Amino acid sequence: MSKINNVLFYILGGILTLFLAKEFIPGVKIQIVPSSSFLSIKLDTEAKIILIIGSLLGLFNFFIKPILKKISLPFQILTFGLFSFVLNMAILWFFDIIFLELEFLNLKSLFLTTLLSIFISFLLGLK
Repeated sequence: MSKINNVLFYILGGILTLFLAKEFIPGVKIQIVPSSSFLSIKLDTEAKIILIIGSLLGLFNFFIKPILKKISLPFQILTFGLFSFVLNMAILWFFDIIFLELEFLNLKSLFLTTLLSIFISFLLGLK
């Protein structure tokens, strides 16, 4: 699979994760913030918010997550790979902090969204 296809699958994975989490996991909110924009794109509908934040989540997972995995390799070895779950959870929490439009109301919703993200990555054949 080429790098372009890989990037597109990661973006699709991010968008699907946010959409399915919003629809099926209680405690995940996508809210419209008045006069909110990203790179001069008005975030005035939930669809735009999910597309933008999901795309950025996919790009973050493609470019930055491998670096974070290499940095956290000792923890990955000590926990037999379970630290990658903590890393995924931290990435979603980071996006919750950065974007006011995305909100996880409790730790349970963040945990379930992380499980959903891992499942979608597995289905799409992502690392």
